Amino acid sequence: MHYTITPVATGKSFFHMVLTMSMHSPYDTFEGDDLGISFPDNYSPEYCNYLRACHFTDVQIGRYIDYLKREGIYDNSLIVIAADHQAHPYFLNMQSWELNDEKLPLYLINLDADPDSLHQGEINQLDVFPTILDAMGCASLWSGFGCSVYRKDDFYNSVTDHAYEISDLIIDGDYFKQER
Repeated sequence: MHYTITPVATGKSFFHMVLTMSMHSPYDTFEGDDLGISFPDNYSPEYCNYLRACHFTDVQIGRYIDYLKREGIYDNSLIVIAADHQAHPYFLNMQSWELNDEKLPLYLINLDADPDSLHQGEINQLDVFPTILDAMGCASLWSGFGCSVYRKDDFYNSVTDHAYEISDLIIDGDYFKQER
């Protein structure tokens, strides 16, 4: 998933959001070119398909960035590439210990900020929106849930164990189907 906010020549802002589904489960098949990638024999077929999907997504993002450059709008674009969650080991037919790292990337391309002035540690998906607002210079009394990476000295973990418990109750407990 990535977002592009582009100031265009008219002085108006242009917002373009692309949500990718190519890396989402299930991973029992891969619809796409062979890509010529070989994997170790001990990788599950699902994990191989997931890695093929990762490569496919990388290529498509590269094509999109090339398009922005050809159109002459890349240098004036803030590009945010973020994931909504990791690939769950269950869907990869793997054990969680078999995966190296389950942390998610956040790419802020063409961000007008000194990287040393930004929070460099782990963040949550909730922190992406406030970061985009700060990057665009949007002043608001409400900046969404989460904490912007621009607030290096005041950064806090916006998702607590209690928030995870509530989320799990809603997801696993059919909370919204219950009659009140």
